[in-house]
Amino acid sequence: MTYLPPIQKPIADYTALFEMFYKSRELAKQANMAYTHITLDVGAAIKAYHVIWNNPQAWSDIIIHLGDFRAMM
Repeated sequence: MTYLPPIQKPIADYTALFEMFYKSRELAKQANMAYTHITLDVGAAIKAYHVIWNNPQAWSDIIIHLGDFRAMM
């Protein structure tokens, strides 16, 4: 488990999501993980799901999880 360095854009911005996906994927590969697991709040997760669903082959190794607050609800 790790935290990414700060991204100086709002998380709901698509360019921030792409940057997060690329950095997270790079870290997952360094750790020999087949999949990249990312936990987001619901607002950011909705945008992330749009990105993944619009190009599922490109992002097939990215798995989005909702944060603890939503999971507990």
